[in-house]
Amino acid sequence: MDEPCAERRLLFVANVDWFFRIHFLPLALILSREGFDVTVAAEDTGQGKRIREAGLRFLRWPLSRTGTRAAAEFRSFLRIHRLYRSERPELVHHLGLKAVTYGSIAARFLGIPAVNMVTGLGSILGGAQGTSRLFLERLLPLALRHPASRLLVQNRNDRAFFVRRNWVEAEKVVDIGGVGVETERFAFRPEPEAPPVRVMFAGRMLWDKGVGEFVEAARRLGKPANRAVRFLLVGPADPDQPRSIRPDQLRAWEREGVVEWLGFREDMPDVLAGGHIVVLPSYYGEGLPKVLMEAASAGRAVVATDWPGCRDAVLPGETGLLVPPRDPEALARAVGYLVDHPDIRRSMGRRARRLALERFGVEQAAGRVKRVYELLLNLEPRMEGCHRLPAGKPEETP
Repeated sequence: MDEPCAERRLLFVANVDWFFRIHFLPLALILSREGFDVTVAAEDTGQGKRIREAGLRFLRWPLSRTGTRAAAEFRSFLRIHRLYRSERPELVHHLGLKAVTYGSIAARFLGIPAVNMVTGLGSILGGAQGTSRLFLERLLPLALRHPASRLLVQNRNDRAFFVRRNWVEAEKVVDIGGVGVETERFAFRPEPEAPPVRVMFAGRMLWDKGVGEFVEAARRLGKPANRAVRFLLVGPADPDQPRSIRPDQLRAWEREGVVEWLGFREDMPDVLAGGHIVVLPSYYGEGLPKVLMEAASAGRAVVATDWPGCRDAVLPGETGLLVPPRDPEALARAVGYLVDHPDIRRSMGRRARRLALERFGVEQAAGRVKRVYELLLNLEPRMEGCHRLPAGKPEETP
């Protein structure tokens, strides 16, 4: 990549620290090496220390991911406004619905260029009601109309969603095709010996991610006595989400003997290397699912739903199979086919690795994001409708 102007002050603002660390830390570290002075602000659930240890400055931004109480939400906005006045970033990059909304409105008031990233439409855009509906229909469009901003999405469906509602001009929406994966860390390794064939779901334990369909498919495939298959759930429960699956339900499935729940795992390259097939039967508002990029990089065939985001990460018949959402019978047939045809499965894994090297590398994603940064920084002197803070000593954060 070309060298940017030295030490441009870049501030990432995310709803929560673990989300940034899992999804965006590798990209941020590349941008830091490219000459950006990177700071991260997010709610601290214990992962802020890990972000600092990686070499980035971390600041706490207290926030409830799912809260809707007006007074608490207004305080969150005031905190981010004060943070921007104190830190005086030259560019802010918002991650998550509330960060995008509050952060971009604050950046507009202060004349700071903003990059707003939507990592998927999520459950709230699919069925928000009451206060959340008001939040979306009034505040989010206002945030996205910041004149010196760009909206980054990860698939064509999300781009169409925002443009169709006239929440943002079409020329200000950029499909970056995912945030990338560390292809060296998620290196290709041959499949382990089978049987048993290990089929895994990796992600948060949400109903909308298709966990229930995965379990039902496991029940159906577990019936033939001659088929040795283990079904693994890898990932944490997410009690903040209304569609979260309770831990006691996950443990009940384990007692039934249909699946094993491994919980959150830090060693995902080793977890994927120990499996044969990766399954994501999601009908959640996905961006470009990171686990599908990681599976491709690791050389594993996938079964995913023909659903926005999921379909964008799969070459049907080449790197995996697509099935209709909410259809456990079709899911069971597709998984069973790959279980019973190991040569086809391995061929798909090899093609998936090539796809990851061609399209999913985090260095490629960083290059796409950096081009958006440079566009906005070059536009900065010509902003309309914004009032720049004067240069000078940063204010103390109250």
